[in-house]
Parts: sequence; structure tokens; C-alpha cells
Amino acid sequence: MAEGGGNEAACQPLPEAEGYDYTYVEEPPENLTCPICILPCREPQIMDCCGAKFCLPCIEREQFAGRPCPLCRVQRFKMLIDREHQRRILALKVYCTQREEGCQWSGELRHIENPHLEKDCQYVLEACCWDCGRRYKRKDIRFHEQDECGNRPLEWL
Repeated sequence: MAEGGGNEAACQPLPEAEGYDYTYVEEPPENLTCPICILPCREPQIMDCCGAKFCLPCIEREQFAGRPCPLCRVQRFKMLIDREHQRRILALKVYCTQREEGCQWSGELRHIENPHLEKDCQYVLEACCWDCGRRYKRKDIRFHEQDECGNRPLEWL
């Protein structure tokens, strides 16, 4: 959700939401959100019956349950990935999930998981390599592993 956006309770994502659940720099346009989970579509599918667009996992859940199209109520429908819709969604600007911890990063949705969270974000928690059971922010883990950890091998002491 965009900062400062006061969404009503009825417009909150479902607990099993399959769309992209991030904090957006600007509120995503409604035409990019899935009518089921109310989030920008993950693997957006266009319906042959009514042209509606849903997240693949959301619409598959409906289809496997034997339910009709959630919008037009046609019982049998086919779907196809909408690559243009996907490009627009992946270009949405998001904040890092570690923003409250101090990360200043914002960028396109397509970059948040890889490379940002997987490699670059210094505020993501990592487990100590010496299996001490402790987790530290990426920016602090090396100090712990090299100087503090009681599980370090003797040659590291």
C-alpha cells in the first residue's frame, strides 16, 4: 500500500493473498490489482470469458475448487498470461521490506527480491555461519562471526 493511503478494512488483502504485497511508493493503479487478493497481480492471467485479470495462484485456486469466473460467473474459462500487464506491474516502485530497520532503498518491483533482498540489503537478517543460533543484520554479521561468536573455530580466535 502507498504511504499515507488509508484503505478501508474491506479493501485489505486476504490473508492467503498471492499478489505482490509490498509497500508501494505510489498506490498501484486499480487496473493492475487482482480482484481476488486486491494486490498487484503475480503472474497476471487474462480471462477468455470477460478479459478480467487475476493472479495465477488466485485464479487457479478458484478454478481447482470448481468455481466460476469471479467477475462474470462463466463456469468454464481459459486463461493466458498477460505479459504487458506483467511488465507494468514489475515496473511499479516499491520500498524495501526492511525500511523500518533503516534501509533507504526504493526501486522497481522487479528488483526487490533479486538482487536487493538476496544480495544488497544490509538490513536483512542472516544466520551466523558458526551455527550459534544467532541472527544479525547483514551489515553486522561479519563482525559477529569474526570477533564475537563463541562457536568460532580455534584458528579464528
